[in-house]
Amino acid sequence: MLIDSGVYSRVRHPMYLGILMFCLGFFSVVPSLLSLGVWVAFFILYDRMAAYEEKDLVRLLGDEYTAYQKRVPKWLIRLRTKD
Repeated sequence: MLIDSGVYSRVRHPMYLGILMFCLGFFSVVPSLLSLGVWVAFFILYDRMAAYEEKDLVRLLGDEYTAYQKRVPKWLIRLRTKD
């Protein structure tokens, strides 16, 4: 069953995005190459994890998840839904 309401109607990976935003906030408090490198490493890690999970979800849910991917962005939060 695909849940596409609430926060999942705005972004496909809200938990991963929250962690990335936390790391970006840490970079803004402690601006250094190390904290920027940590953010980049986390982004690459979570992007690959999300891509892996999405392949499995397409296999399990088929066209329903493919339509969801077209409707909802992966990382950038959509403030308004298309109605």
